[in-house]
Amino acid sequence: MTIKDLKKSLPVCCFVASFLLAFAWIGNYRHSSSSSERNVSKLSRVRDAGVTTSLLNESFAISHGKDCVNGNTTLEPDAGMESSLLWKPKTDDVNLKVIFIRIPKTGSRTMGGLVEQQLSGKGFRHVVVKFSKVEGDKRRIFSQKGKVLFSGHTRHMEFQWPTPPIYISITRDPVERFKSYFSYSFYGDKDNPDYVVKNMMFNRAEMAKSRGGNNTIPTSSECILQEMPFCMEKDRLLFPTLILLCGWDPRCSDAGEWAYNNAVKHVNGALAVGVSEETDDFLRVVERLAPDLFSNIYSAYKQPISMAAKQTTATKSAHKEQLTSEAEEKLRGLMKMECRIYNYIKDRFHQIKKELLI
Repeated sequence: MTIKDLKKSLPVCCFVASFLLAFAWIGNYRHSSSSSERNVSKLSRVRDAGVTTSLLNESFAISHGKDCVNGNTTLEPDAGMESSLLWKPKTDDVNLKVIFIRIPKTGSRTMGGLVEQQLSGKGFRHVVVKFSKVEGDKRRIFSQKGKVLFSGHTRHMEFQWPTPPIYISITRDPVERFKSYFSYSFYGDKDNPDYVVKNMMFNRAEMAKSRGGNNTIPTSSECILQEMPFCMEKDRLLFPTLILLCGWDPRCSDAGEWAYNNAVKHVNGALAVGVSEETDDFLRVVERLAPDLFSNIYSAYKQPISMAAKQTTATKSAHKEQLTSEAEEKLRGLMKMECRIYNYIKDRFHQIKKELLI
């Protein structure tokens, strides 16, 4: 090649070299940006509220026989995962809907009061949704205009509002929740309003009827071991977390594999689903993810004379009893799917806390 030919090809070579250098710089920049996205101080990932977050990997969605009694979590997401579980909801819509799914005996009365208190000062109306009436009341619920907080012991609502609603919920160790619900049903709380007394009387009468008129209240262990109808109810005692988070599809009531996968989908699409054993962290998480809505929910909860503090005291169990080892073992066997969704929720919640450095 002559010197003249080299001079002709020099601009082309320079262009190619510049292109390759630029490509390498962009790749390195994207890698460093991806790392910084996972740092909460630079959290800029914005996803439309309600859009389901894809599972990090298949193993993260599957429980491998973990102990739901003690809440042990041995399953960890892969250390090098690129996907973030965090998203920021749209909170400036004048017709925004917030849905708090209250799972019985998880501290939901206290949490519900806190959420209502926070949102009432931001223009939200509160509409109580009852578990048994959602299907027959869809038109009234869906037609609500403006900012609305829906809360209640209700299943996940599959309504398609123009702006996807913000779902939040909190659950509890399944066995502890079972024991608390049994106690509440027959003995009430420390301070019992009229509706709690009415509920107690109804449950005692139904229990006596199922036992041939025997008015003696059985222990929770007797109820489990003898498989009394009260303790075998799926939606109240055995699988409330799974069924409520799954939704209104008839397959949810089967509490099987389909119900589990659908519940996982809804958990992934929620702003946050926490565990009552870590209530403080749950409040910190929702506060950080939606500060426009819950800017001081944690401090409101921690005030010693707050409404939440009074509610927590009033709703403490009036009667406590431990399960026998035999009854506990049988209960865990009955509640395998409930344990599975609880463990998934807890693992996911811990991963969110890691991303938020909580």
